[in-house]
Amino acid sequence: MPTSVFYARSRLMDALLQAVGSESDAIRAALASILDQWFVETATWALDRWERELGITSLPDQPVAERRAQLLSRLRVHARHHPLIH
Repeated sequence: MPTSVFYARSRLMDALLQAVGSESDAIRAALASILDQWFVETATWALDRWERELGITSLPDQPVAERRAQLLSRLRVHARHHPLIH
């Protein structure tokens, strides 16, 4: 019997591959979420960090869209006054 057929019938191997697949999916999702935080337009849980970095105080119940708009506005102002961005 070829090895691949043996593994295809193995409940242990099936469970192992399912677990590895689930963990791989979770890691991929976590990495995508981290990448999203690098951009104001897609940031969620890092908006507080963006606000702190740019000196913006948001209200606890302020919608995410408004917070992002404030951040983008502040970034545009900083870009206009930055000597390397012209």
